[in-house]
Amino acid sequence: MRTIKTFDSADYDTTWPTCKRDSARAIIFIGDSLLMINSTQYSEYKFPGGGIEPGESHRDALIREVKEETGYTILPDSIAEYGKTLIRRKSHNTNEIFEQESFYYSCEVDTSKTSTPTLDHGYEQEYGYSPALVPPHAAIVVNERLFNLPAIPWVQRDTTVLRELQVTLQFKSQLSQAFPTLYIDTITPLANGKAGCVYVVNNDLVFKISLANESANSWLSLEYEILQALHEKMDFPIPQALYFTKLPDGRNALGETRIPGVQFSQELYETLTPCEKDNIFTQLGGIANQLHIADVPHFANISVYDPAANLADFKKYYTQDVKSTLTPQEQARVEQIVNDFKKAAAQYIPLVLCHGDLHFWNLNYDPQTKKLCGLLDFGLISYNDPLNDFNYFWSDTVSIMLRAYNGDIGPNAAARHLFYCMCNIIEEAHDELQTGSPGYFVDALKRVIFQEPLQTIQNTV
Repeated sequence: MRTIKTFDSADYDTTWPTCKRDSARAIIFIGDSLLMINSTQYSEYKFPGGGIEPGESHRDALIREVKEETGYTILPDSIAEYGKTLIRRKSHNTNEIFEQESFYYSCEVDTSKTSTPTLDHGYEQEYGYSPALVPPHAAIVVNERLFNLPAIPWVQRDTTVLRELQVTLQFKSQLSQAFPTLYIDTITPLANGKAGCVYVVNNDLVFKISLANESANSWLSLEYEILQALHEKMDFPIPQALYFTKLPDGRNALGETRIPGVQFSQELYETLTPCEKDNIFTQLGGIANQLHIADVPHFANISVYDPAANLADFKKYYTQDVKSTLTPQEQARVEQIVNDFKKAAAQYIPLVLCHGDLHFWNLNYDPQTKKLCGLLDFGLISYNDPLNDFNYFWSDTVSIMLRAYNGDIGPNAAARHLFYCMCNIIEEAHDELQTGSPGYFVDALKRVIFQEPLQTIQNTV
């Protein structure tokens, strides 16, 4: 389940014992209003739900708590994951850390019959809790005035979820206006980033939304065009682009099919056996090759790889201050890499269609088969040196991918790979370098220097 937000007060000693108490909470719309719990003493609104008892499933706890606090019965088949929050703070009464994960679920209730709520906790009766129907924006206005009350520390947690729901409802309205024939049953936030946000609609569509007032010719329009062209051109699953438009508020929206599986990650990778890891990278090599040889029309608005510009960027950041922090041996190694790259860049390098963002998190994974099952996010695609799609992986993992790759990777692959690694470091370190501190860049550069993938890759190519 995705994490909505972590609230860590950092008011505790990290050596203290931890008291963990998880909870299940319900997001229930009845019409345009939310079914919430309202206090007569403090007036705050909170989501119905509560602590999960030992041995109790999230589902059972959710149904029990909603019945106790609201009198409504949840329809079990309607329960769907929404997101979770984490609270970590000093316990009120002892020198221990209180930690609570609250798991939020969207669900529906049987509105044809209700029973009298049964509040069995002392504070619930003391605070005068009772069920209430309230529009999200009205609950937000009330709760925001109560953030500093120590008696109700959960108010910021639930208001964070309320705000996200309010934004989601606004997007749902925008989407309905843009696509009047699109039936929208459920809509759930999936991610927020610098470029925009992502929603899951009806559990089978993914909508990517740009930042405000982007031009129609944006990265989303490019991804739409690319996915349209690649449809049925690759054996490996990729999303099918179905919708693209400018929303009434000026943002661009791209709707595509949702690929089954879970997001791949370093944590999942570490659970695999050596043989299973090899299989993953064999798949990656094959995926990259399929993309590189795909017979698609030329895209005039895609960026084209420029080795001279990359080399100039590297030299700009490889300042005397940075150089002085390296040993003579390290400096010699950097010079060797740059010189090798110059030789490689001077030769013919065939440009192909590259994904450009082949990170673990842009791959879907099937836990049952322990194989990759989908490639996502084509917004950074470019015409590039084929090795561009291998530059996020190190040493023997790159070697495995290259062994599985059937395309032309051009001359001096090992030197070019090292240079790509350094260009990636420049990109990641950009913000730190803007502050005038070269520390991050130096640390990352040393990691490249001492990874020693050169001989491994040369033996493969």
